[in-house]
Amino acid sequence: MDATAPAAASADEILAIPKEWPERLFTAAGAVEAEWRTLAKRWHPDRNPDDPQAGLVFRHLGDLHREAGRRIDGGVWRTPGSARFEALDGRVFSMRYRRHRSFAIGDLYAGRTNTVFAVERDHADLFENARRTLTALRYADGAMEAEFSRYVPRIVDTFETADRLVMAVASTEDLLLLDDLVAHFGGALEPRAAAWIVSALSNLACWLGWSGLAHGAIAPDTVMVSPRHHSVVLAGGWFHSVPFGAALLPSPEFAVRHGRPAVGPDKRATPRLDLELVRAVGRAALGDPNGTRLLTDPAVPRPMAEWLVLPPADDAFQDYRSWERAREASFGARRFVAMDVDVDAVIRQREEM
Repeated sequence: MDATAPAAASADEILAIPKEWPERLFTAAGAVEAEWRTLAKRWHPDRNPDDPQAGLVFRHLGDLHREAGRRIDGGVWRTPGSARFEALDGRVFSMRYRRHRSFAIGDLYAGRTNTVFAVERDHADLFENARRTLTALRYADGAMEAEFSRYVPRIVDTFETADRLVMAVASTEDLLLLDDLVAHFGGALEPRAAAWIVSALSNLACWLGWSGLAHGAIAPDTVMVSPRHHSVVLAGGWFHSVPFGAALLPSPEFAVRHGRPAVGPDKRATPRLDLELVRAVGRAALGDPNGTRLLTDPAVPRPMAEWLVLPPADDAFQDYRSWERAREASFGARRFVAMDVDVDAVIRQREEM
């Protein structure tokens, strides 16, 4: 669709625009009302009695118009590839992003140096929980901090807009969301690639266990990976983290579905919760999040498949040791196998879909 001429857009082009993306239809915040009137007149069912799509298009335009108004009022109007946030304290935060994703409580914008989470105000308690958790992370000494701080996001800024709570965390240009990487490879990674992701997450789970903290939302859309360095960052999901023994907070669907075996009737966080989720992420990386086919998949080494589908140990350190045995039995001694991935190309492909 020609973004400079929304009135010329076809029915299919308009209906293909997600309701949360009015910026893909209207050319600018200041042009919304005029363009809305033109479009509403063009697609009103009374003016198009013979067009079976007119009613659908008109209703969809109404949704896009309402979302546009909400975004303008909230100071978060975007243009594709850029986002601008007007803070209540008068500051303006602008960024060029490579990837935008909506998630259960807001929107994620991933740039080259920052990742931004814009959370709906209805979830202020979860936002504050993430801010409080990330600013209170602890390490036994400098060596532990050097090892594990690279796995977790560092807050750069937090602020409020009229309808969003915004958190910016540091990022690097070699990172992309795990589920984008999996999608790029047709829905399943090669087992060696999935193995280094499981290794990194299992190592991180040891530190979480030492900290007495359940992240509670380890998932393909909260984990970012660096194919170049074979490293991970648990970038998202900290909104749901709680200490062991605390009541669980509302959780994303992936965590609810795959973490259920580790949660008792009292709905409190246990050390096994993240261990179950690491396994689920490993299975998802292999294209089988429920683990129904792994044991019969000839491409997946049997020790790896068994580890991913069997219950975890009660202790993260014991669980990591069992993974190391399964990994070595599956692939032998550790060796770095380069992963030939153009991160920018993958992100562009996913963003355009």
